[in-house]
Amino acid sequence: MSRQRIIILTMALLGLISVFLPWNESSRAVIVERSSGEGWIAAVLFIVCFILSAAGNRNSNIRGGQYAFLLVVSLLILLFSAYKVYEITAYSRTGSSFINLFGITSVGFGLYLIIFIGIAIPITGISWQRTGSKRRRKHKHRPHRESGSK
Repeated sequence: MSRQRIIILTMALLGLISVFLPWNESSRAVIVERSSGEGWIAAVLFIVCFILSAAGNRNSNIRGGQYAFLLVVSLLILLFSAYKVYEITAYSRTGSSFINLFGITSVGFGLYLIIFIGIAIPITGISWQRTGSKRRRKHKHRPHRESGSK
């Protein structure tokens, strides 16, 4: 299996785990988990990333339509998590929301991990695409040996 696929598979699994980690933290040491409701949206998107990186020719990097779809899914993960961060911080500033009833005031590390993975998947895909194209160019321009010469 190619290194790019292994890295993206690992990030997708880590993203699935982060769905069950705390998304909100309270000053009263009460932690609320987002494994229900909106958390399943992120879980489905990470499952799609996992399937995309596991499908196809496992010995080559992700290319073409599969690569484009992986970038779109990771962008959706990033947009979804950025919206959740905005929502949590906006509710904590208003002071009159249902969330503040329980003293939730900050974003948890589970949501930060989802944001990090949403950024890391496209960066990994783009960096491996560039290195793969450089390797292909080097192989194309390699001079061929003539038979009989050493």
